[in-house]
Formats: sequence, C-alpha cells, structure tokens
Amino acid sequence: MIFGPDGKPAYGALDSGGADEQVEVTRSFSYKHNLGNYESADFFCSAKRKATPGAMAAMSEALDLFCEDEVRRSLSAFIAARKRKLAQIDEQIERRAK
Repeated sequence: MIFGPDGKPAYGALDSGGADEQVEVTRSFSYKHNLGNYESADFFCSAKRKATPGAMAAMSEALDLFCEDEVRRSLSAFIAARKRKLAQIDEQIERRAK
C-alpha cells in the first residue's frame, strides 16, 4: 500500500477529490508464447485513460479487459499466420520429395 505524507493511504485520498478532478489510469497486459527451441513471441498492450476518482476502479477494470483482449487477438492472428506458413513449408517439402 502507498501512503501519503499525512500517513494515510494514498488511494483513500483520491476518493475525497472533487467531481471534476481527473486521475490517469494505466493498465497493461503481456504474454510470452513459447515457440520451442528456446524461441518465444512476446505480446504486449498498454492503455491509459483519465477518470474521476469515483470511476477509477471501473476504468481500471475496463482497460485491463481491453488489453487482455487485444493481446489474445494478436496471439490468435500470430498462431493462424504461423500455421499457414508451416503448411506452405510442408507443401514445398512434399513437392520436392516427389
């Protein structure tokens, strides 16, 4: 927990702000996909938005879900492209073997 100069939790200080006060909320999500043979593909998303202190938790959750969804979408596209490439390589090998 982070404490402010008054010794009170800093997070609690945000809840007492004015209605027009804005805080910046940043969330990120990363995933390392093992390709084998000591290779990996790394996927990362970071997003930030401003929110009022009262909406901070909801905004944090929304950004977290957004980042996770973006990483998973990128991972799915990467895997599909990799499968297509491997299928092309297999076809080339089969043609050369004939």
